[in-house]
Amino acid sequence: MILDNRTLMELTFLGTSAGVPTRHRNVTALALQPEQARPWILVDCGEGTQHRLLRCPLSVAKLGLILITHLHGDHCYGLPGLLASRAMATLAREHQSLTLIGPKGLKAMLEAIMHYSQLSLNFPLEIIELPEHGGEHHWHNHGIEAIPLKHNITSFAYQIKEPDFPGSFDKLLAIADGIPEGPVYGRLKQRDSFVLNDGRFVNGADYCRPDMPGRTVIIAGDNEQPALLEPYLSNCQLLVHEATYTESVFNQLTVRVQHSTAASVGSSSTKAGLKNLILTHFSPRYANSDKVHDKHSLDEIRLEAEQYFKNTLFLANDFDQYVLTRKGILQPKV
Repeated sequence: MILDNRTLMELTFLGTSAGVPTRHRNVTALALQPEQARPWILVDCGEGTQHRLLRCPLSVAKLGLILITHLHGDHCYGLPGLLASRAMATLAREHQSLTLIGPKGLKAMLEAIMHYSQLSLNFPLEIIELPEHGGEHHWHNHGIEAIPLKHNITSFAYQIKEPDFPGSFDKLLAIADGIPEGPVYGRLKQRDSFVLNDGRFVNGADYCRPDMPGRTVIIAGDNEQPALLEPYLSNCQLLVHEATYTESVFNQLTVRVQHSTAASVGSSSTKAGLKNLILTHFSPRYANSDKVHDKHSLDEIRLEAEQYFKNTLFLANDFDQYVLTRKGILQPKV
């Protein structure tokens, strides 16, 4: 299938390991490039994220929004270095400001590091700390909703909803109504209401096709109960969620951790009728192949997820890129 890059939302996985980095995976970070906004979004910023960006076409100077799901180090220890590097970049006027959203404590953490390391920023930084129940915000006409999750520290999922796409102008309908071509068509495209030279009153909206709903994606932080997201998935085109363990490994842990298994995520996603699912945040116990001795294979996570989820499923690797079309089709970027 040939994809039109003008109608795509892109995701780039910068880190997919849980807790600590491995030889093949860095800790958590995910870049989202919206179609209807020039700046891009970073969800979580584990240690070393700025090094991963050096191997991607993404520019830290064009980063506009950072969403931190929770304050465990593998999700936020890369922030000070990233901010410092951005302060040394040449920033165009439209990309100068940066918004940072995350749990309570994020501001104090960053202010302490900036104070004691004498880090000063040459761009406006807005830090928004979320209450326990989450909340809604707007960024470049995109809706950003923080959804509380279940973890041993305050943790959120972020629902990112892009604005609807305006319906295209129906030139044939205007011609059929005897409206002559010319500058008036530009006003109709803008959905203006006005009087034509022949005295007729026209409403531009009557000559435009219906709007196309914008896409909605949910990117979740660490979470013991995927079912918490089920009410939000009915109108969601894509869920990115941790699958740290398989059920067999999780049940053998001596220390109980508040993470999800491939089975629990797959089951909840199926109940909600989700179409597209990307799993990430894998325990270092799982090797990329079954050829590594004394290690579980990532194929175990895949097979367990496939038992419960039959729609489009991917397990993310570092630097994997995916595109989500306006019609909600998820594919690896070629």
